[in-house]
Amino acid sequence: MTRLRKRMIEEMNRRNYSPATCRQYVMQIALLARHFRRSPDKLTLEELRQYQLHLIEGRLSWSAFNLAVCAMRFFYGKVLDWKENIEQLPYARRPQRLPIALSRDELHRLWDATTKPWQRMLLRVTYACALRISEAIALEVSSVDSQRGMLHVRQGKGCKDRYLPLSETLLEELRAFWTTHRNPRWLFPALKDPAQHIHYDTVQSLVHRLRWVAGLPKPITWHTLRHSAATHWLEAGVDLRTIQMLLGHTNLNTTAIYMHVKHPTTRTSLGPLDLLGPCGATSREKPHEPDQHTDASPDSPTPNLRPQESSDHAPDGGKEDTAPGDP
Repeated sequence: MTRLRKRMIEEMNRRNYSPATCRQYVMQIALLARHFRRSPDKLTLEELRQYQLHLIEGRLSWSAFNLAVCAMRFFYGKVLDWKENIEQLPYARRPQRLPIALSRDELHRLWDATTKPWQRMLLRVTYACALRISEAIALEVSSVDSQRGMLHVRQGKGCKDRYLPLSETLLEELRAFWTTHRNPRWLFPALKDPAQHIHYDTVQSLVHRLRWVAGLPKPITWHTLRHSAATHWLEAGVDLRTIQMLLGHTNLNTTAIYMHVKHPTTRTSLGPLDLLGPCGATSREKPHEPDQHTDASPDSPTPNLRPQESSDHAPDGGKEDTAPGDP
């Protein structure tokens, strides 16, 4: 291990960065040094700018681009103390794309495409509790509190713990599944080394294969199950603040994106033209004129000359607009 790599790892450990973040940052700086074939501390600010352009020309996703920028800003700002030049390494503005959610029928098709018990159970618990895949594969037997009907997610994203409710159905399924392997620690032990939990790469390739077997046209990942659960909660009437807590989001704005994905079920989804109703439905009627040949005596009551008002009713707005297909 080089001196710079050791120093970088020490600085990340001081800030209690997760092991995954440490691995990603070290890899990004290694790729930077490999590109220029020089030690990263010998590079100039102009070379770093050219490297950013090189990443863009390579059609790297904006998430991957920003990950590389985060690693460079940490290395040069915290390890080499280039604080005066750190702002010259800008982040890219990420496109705002809506998440993909599966319908309930598509979820059943995905579960039916599995061939092994652990595959089906991992899919169901990930969806039922809206877990990140890193949280699902690391579930321990002690994470299940059967007395309270709760699932304890330990050290999720951002090193945060949270509790999630467990339905009776899911609890019984987890009990039945555990009897198939009886691992003393892991709910999903590795296939070759039961002392470890199942590896990320094993499950990541699984969801792509199941998608083709199930015949799902949507491009999905494991995170799609989390998006689907949040969307279905919102459609069922769960308030946004509760969903934020269940998902473990720090910012409510992150959770609010599912407002754009949920199925429109109220008349507020109608457009302004739909609310106007048919053309001419709101035109005024001509007031009724009294009969000129009728002699009204002075003692007779004054006739009511106001037009007879029709009973109030909402104009026919037509059928509600629904999103084409599933959100």
